[in-house]
Amino acid sequence: MAVFESFLSVVLAAEGGYANVTGDLGGETYRGISRRWHPNWQGWVNIDAIKRQRPIRHNEIIKDSNLDQLVSSFYRNNFWVPIRGSQILDQDVANVIADHAVGVGIDDAVKLAQWLLTEKFKIDTKIDGVIGPITLANLNRVNPRKFFNEYTDLRVDYYKYRGNDLTRDIKLDSVFKRLTGNNPSTSQGELFLKGWLFRMEKFIKKKVKL
Repeated sequence: MAVFESFLSVVLAAEGGYANVTGDLGGETYRGISRRWHPNWQGWVNIDAIKRQRPIRHNEIIKDSNLDQLVSSFYRNNFWVPIRGSQILDQDVANVIADHAVGVGIDDAVKLAQWLLTEKFKIDTKIDGVIGPITLANLNRVNPRKFFNEYTDLRVDYYKYRGNDLTRDIKLDSVFKRLTGNNPSTSQGELFLKGWLFRMEKFIKKKVKL
């Protein structure tokens, strides 16, 4: 079974520390947690207390064990538990789905997995954005290496779609539009495409030839 700690190490390596980047819709963030989208996260109390004493450097990882625990709980409760990560047999499969959920939300990340199961693996799976017992069983039925490879490629194409990158697989545009409701060629997508693709490098390196 997959373990949460592996996913946490992957996502924190990608998210870095403190940031408040102009143009980022998430605004002020710490370890990938957006103040705009998660204003009630308890970690902001710790961060605000530090900011009253001194400026926080860009990408700084604050040494605070209580803050570390709040970060861990955030990712466990908001991403790992909803995708039922600890019940997925393969660690890489759990990691790649949960990591995508961090960027696009549980609903869209799970819908991509369910679409893959239905269209690529020919296992009829309801595309509802929820990992229930049937989706979970289907995930654990398929060849994990093949699923990981396919999902990784799909993520790359999705990011290229959002960034209006002309090297994307155009045939998938209608799939992404139908599953996520998002359109290509957004200023946000074009601005952050390089970072999104950089995030995918660790997953691409894990791909294996079948």
